[in-house]
Order: sequence, then C-alpha cells, then structure tokens
Amino acid sequence: MLRYYSKRSQGEAIQTNTKPHHDDVWVHASVVSLEDLAILTDRYELAPNVIRDARDISELPRIEYGGDTTLYLFLRTPRLSKHGEVYTSPILSIIRPDRFFTLGYSDTFQPDEII
Repeated sequence: MLRYYSKRSQGEAIQTNTKPHHDDVWVHASVVSLEDLAILTDRYELAPNVIRDARDISELPRIEYGGDTTLYLFLRTPRLSKHGEVYTSPILSIIRPDRFFTLGYSDTFQPDEII
C-alpha cells in the first residue's frame, strides 16, 4: 500500500496519508505490489522498466538517471534473521526536486522509524 508523507511548514509535524499529494511529498511502499507500481507509473510518470526492479529480490545496488530531474537509486538494506544471520533486501529510492519515493521489496524499512 502506498503511503504519502508531507509537511507544510517548518514547525508542523509530518502528516501521513493514504491519498496522493502532488508536490513536496515522500511516497513510500513496503512490499510494493504490481498495482502500486502501475499507480506510480501513471500518476508520477516514472520509468516502468526501472521501478519494476524494486520487486526483484536479487536486485543489485546501482544508480540510473531518468531525464534531467529523476534519480533512481537501488540499495540493499540489512536485516537480522530469527537465527541471527544477516541478510539484505532491495529498496529503491527515487529522487526528484519535489518528491521522494522509497519502494521496498520487504517491510525492513519504515518511514515512521525515521520520523
């Protein structure tokens, strides 16, 4: 499910919504679905062949550029298993002047933990 995080002024707390905003927003999806990807592709004109890789468990870290103002950054986030082993899963960050996106393969990363 897509979540939208925004803040209108310096002293205001960050607001969490399930309805889209147009500017100055952080869009996040954990366990990103094909439906989420379709919505993002249509609404924000993201490259479908690039963001589809957010669902690939084997995706390696890399950077891609989409035009003059979009940066696609693939990372791998670490997580500790129940047996004490460290494993990683991919997360895609998309950076634009007025929007920030994080799309996760799993739920290892939650914006609420940062906020």
